[in-house]
Amino acid sequence: MQLTVLGCGSALPMAERNASAQMLRFEDADYLIDCGEGTQLQIRKFSLSLGKIKAIFISHLHGDHYLGLMGLLWTMELLGRRKPISLVVPKGIDELISLHLRLADAQLSFDFRIESIEEGTDEFVYRDKNVEVRVFAQDHRIPCFGFVFTESPKLRNLIKEKIIGLGLPVNKIVQLREGLDVLTDKGDLIRAADVSYPPVPRKKFVYCTDTAPQPLPEFAQGADLLYHEATYDESLRDRAERTFHSTAFDAALVAEKSSAKQLMIGHFSSRYKDVKALGEEAITVFPNTVVATDGLTLSI
Repeated sequence: MQLTVLGCGSALPMAERNASAQMLRFEDADYLIDCGEGTQLQIRKFSLSLGKIKAIFISHLHGDHYLGLMGLLWTMELLGRRKPISLVVPKGIDELISLHLRLADAQLSFDFRIESIEEGTDEFVYRDKNVEVRVFAQDHRIPCFGFVFTESPKLRNLIKEKIIGLGLPVNKIVQLREGLDVLTDKGDLIRAADVSYPPVPRKKFVYCTDTAPQPLPEFAQGADLLYHEATYDESLRDRAERTFHSTAFDAALVAEKSSAKQLMIGHFSSRYKDVKALGEEAITVFPNTVVATDGLTLSI
């Protein structure tokens, strides 16, 4: 699992910080998280592929998180995309896409499958062979959602010397790898725990943006990497509270309380030309903190 930051700025894009967007790679597929203006240029700049994007996730309907979406879809059309794409988006984006297509008297050459999310959604909203995704509500001025990306369940690893000679058919071997106990033709019980190793722990990435600080739900605890917005430093706490944003100190507290292994902070206000102080503020609470920069790639 690998994460590339395409944009780590907040409302106003800057030469060195694009608006919010990240690309998460699992195996042979990419998953785009938020799509601020200019995201498709960042994808090209950092040598990523439009064609490998399997699904797009949008946190909320403030422009710095979705205004690049329609341009991205148009470019996919111009490049001749045929593979369907999934859009996990706040309710209402489907209307925006339909309006664009109607006014342009156009249609896309590929299917887009929309999974609308709204307040109260607290479930799996996307699954494929690589990943399963849940959403949770953030505390912002409009409906806003965080995402939990977890690797799909892994199979147990069989201990070959313990199953050789048992004469098990393929379906029962698969059941053992799934963690199920099976019976031999003679009626002997074979316990999965006795003939296999536990699967490799599943990796988890949690994405939190545009929110006042709040406890993460249980299913978001223990992330291998937590991305949390840190729009301001503590000197601007009053502004953070008025605008339903977080400080770097807040982000670090959330990481600590949620038992995250690593924290990445981003969504920096354009008032900061240098965000070094934001990183230093977070590190005082949560030492394993990384400061997002456009183009930064982390292995999870």
